Amino acid sequence: MVSIKCSCGCNTTSSETHKFIDCCVCKKIYLHSCAELSITEIRTIKSKKGVSWSCRNCNILSSDINDLKAAILSLRNDLAAREKSAGIDDKAFEELLAELGDRNNRKQNIIMFGVPESDTHDANTRRSQELETVQAVLKALPSGMNTDHIEVHRIGRFVRDSGARSK
Repeated sequence: MVSIKCSCGCNTTSSETHKFIDCCVCKKIYLHSCAELSITEIRTIKSKKGVSWSCRNCNILSSDINDLKAAILSLRNDLAAREKSAGIDDKAFEELLAELGDRNNRKQNIIMFGVPESDTHDANTRRSQELETVQAVLKALPSGMNTDHIEVHRIGRFVRDSGARSK
């Protein structure tokens, strides 16, 4: 005969399997007295389809999980109510996020006035000379700004005859 040991920690062993029940959650095996069930109740639970038993630890855990699910649902409802009360629809919210992203991208921008424009007609040479001029100005500043990743953009279009930009 196979001897079964109770999982509750009482160290009771028995070969009388009808006196034991297993938890449907953790699958641990418990003696009827440790499970606080009569042998008749164990027989009834085992004989009925769809009827199961869970130990005290699993019942507490299940209760905690249900409480957490209820809290999550409540938070979702609160969030939905706040979104409605804020009066921002999805499109407006996405536009707001895009605007904040653009502002974040522009926060490092510097606008310089009075930088002399190169008189060369070659666009690449102009860009290179303008970049050198801007880097020299920035390096002269006391901030010690890193000038390795700078982009220079002129406002207006280049007018070939005068070398000046039209606006």
